[in-house]
Order: sequence, then C-alpha cells, then structure tokens
Amino acid sequence: MQHRTVADVMTHHVVTVRPDTPFKEVAHLLAAYDVTAVPVVDARDRPVGVVSEGDLLRKPASLPDPGGGPRGRRPGRGSARRRRPRTRAP
Repeated sequence: MQHRTVADVMTHHVVTVRPDTPFKEVAHLLAAYDVTAVPVVDARDRPVGVVSEGDLLRKPASLPDPGGGPRGRRPGRGSARRRRPRTRAP
C-alpha cells in the first residue's frame, strides 16, 4: 500500500504576506485565493508566522480601522459560505 505524502496534497503556489501587510489586504488575499491562512514572511522570504481568517476575526472590533473603514465587520467576501474542511484518508 502506497501512502500519500504532504507533497501530494500541499499548495504549490503559496501566497505570502509581510508583517506590515494591512488586515484588509490579507482578507482580500484569503478570499481571492480561497485559502483560510497565509504564511507571513520577512524581507528575505523566511517564514515568521501564519495569519488565518480566525486571527482576523479576533481583531478587537472596538479598535478603529487605520484606513477609516467601518468597525466590527467581518473581512472577506460579502456572501461567503462556509466550506467543510477537506480531508484526505491515509
């Protein structure tokens, strides 16, 4: 029996952001590429973290948006639907 590896299921075209990327841009990228998280990389493209939809949702709604946008709204698609997680059998 042959087992799958991470290489068989991983995303090959990886979208990354920098630590100073605005929240709105991250939300746009997540929606545009239909992913739930993106790696955060430094100036040398070394990974320094990961930011996810959940991280964006946990942003305190009481904090003003530096860009002047409305507070307390969920970033992303207007009529986004929740998808069930994709799983692979071993």
